[in-house]
Amino acid sequence: MASDQAKQALIADDHHLYRSGLSLLLKDQLGFTHVFEAHTFDAAIDCMDKNPGLGLALFDLSMPGMNSGACLAELRAQHPLTKLAIVSASEEKADVMAAIDGGLNGFMPKTLSNDKIVAALRDIMCGRIFIPSLITTALPAGSKTSRSASALRNGSSAAEKSQQKDALTPRQRDVFNLACKGLTNKEIGERLGISEGTVKIHISAMLTILGLRNRAEFLSLR
Repeated sequence: MASDQAKQALIADDHHLYRSGLSLLLKDQLGFTHVFEAHTFDAAIDCMDKNPGLGLALFDLSMPGMNSGACLAELRAQHPLTKLAIVSASEEKADVMAAIDGGLNGFMPKTLSNDKIVAALRDIMCGRIFIPSLITTALPAGSKTSRSASALRNGSSAAEKSQQKDALTPRQRDVFNLACKGLTNKEIGERLGISEGTVKIHISAMLTILGLRNRAEFLSLR
């Protein structure tokens, strides 16, 4: 029998009405007993840190703090038992592939009907990966539409990376500033009152957002 935590879910989306509607679907159609809601990436990370073992976590790509599905790669590593998926207005192949490459369990466009979203989520909860029918072929090598981390690393100038720094959330800026001072993840967590695992998730997300290879490169953006 599933644990209490496994029957709980998280919806991370900055649109209140969409969160509410999706929450009803999860409870009425999929049997989740409680659905947490978050309107920013930071809030979602904090929720998962405080509630380990959630059965499902759904993320919107356009909410504050998110850049692409690749931002969730470290979150995937920190919460291996939770099914992670994107529910987004985007239907770009690059966004879908970045999510799947990051180890997520699926990508659902918001244009899907409620019935199709429920069916997709059932597949995901059964251990299958859901990819929308719009994806029929992989992205060609060197695609100009790809927004993967590797494309950011190879194509971003120093000026562009500085502009990307503006996309960091206040919590990510706090982590960034302390990392630039040479503090370890454990020390950053103690300063900010968050877990070491949560710090790692923020670091991973920032590397993706800034198009950097490692945290040592943070110093170039100070």
